[in-house]
Amino acid sequence: MRGLVLCALFFFSACATQKNNTDHFGYKAKFELLDSSGKFILTREVKTKGNKLISRIKIFDLNMVNELESTVSVSRVGYKNQNRDDILLLPDAAQFKVWFEKEEYLANTKISPRGRVIKTQYKDPENKQGKLLSHNLPKGKAYCFFSQIPECVKIQRLIFKAQKEKVSLYVIWDNFPYHTEQYENMSSDRFVLADFYLKEKNKNELKYSLDLGNQIIFYHFDNKLNFEKMFWVAQGLSLTRK
Repeated sequence: MRGLVLCALFFFSACATQKNNTDHFGYKAKFELLDSSGKFILTREVKTKGNKLISRIKIFDLNMVNELESTVSVSRVGYKNQNRDDILLLPDAAQFKVWFEKEEYLANTKISPRGRVIKTQYKDPENKQGKLLSHNLPKGKAYCFFSQIPECVKIQRLIFKAQKEKVSLYVIWDNFPYHTEQYENMSSDRFVLADFYLKEKNKNELKYSLDLGNQIIFYHFDNKLNFEKMFWVAQGLSLTRK
């Protein structure tokens, strides 16, 4: 990706004890999830704590009795400069769990910003002892965990920049390495460089596109920039706030 701002990561530790303007950021919501396997309920809880953005996403059956999938992701909030006028978000850690035929698939991810390394420890029925995968973090201007896209683009104000021009960002799969099993025709790469831009706008809604290169995901926000819907046409997947 063009440009290198990883030197800005040193500001994350410097700002950790300072109050930032994302302290009010957070919500709980319920969504209807529809994909090729059926209809489900997805709950989404997002909050900030200190200099961290924490999201908890769970997928249940329609009766909300059986939990089918869980993602907890944590990103660190910091600033590009001492004036604190350019907010950055760096994915920090994630845990992903999914159950297929009553068997658990688990992946834990940790990112080292100084070493620019992403490490993922995962276990599943084929790897009961666990396996560790390590990847270098690419050089880039913006990074987002996949499950935190709506919040990531808002906190970093990319949602405003994308109204004027395409914004490049790295999507880091917090469900890696199982994203290739969940989504069809996806690369096994740890991350993907994507373009985020405004597609349509009216008085009630803003529709953004996230272009992954071979597939496009649409994110819908209301006129107050609350996340309302997501459509991933190539996967036959939709997410709508209830």
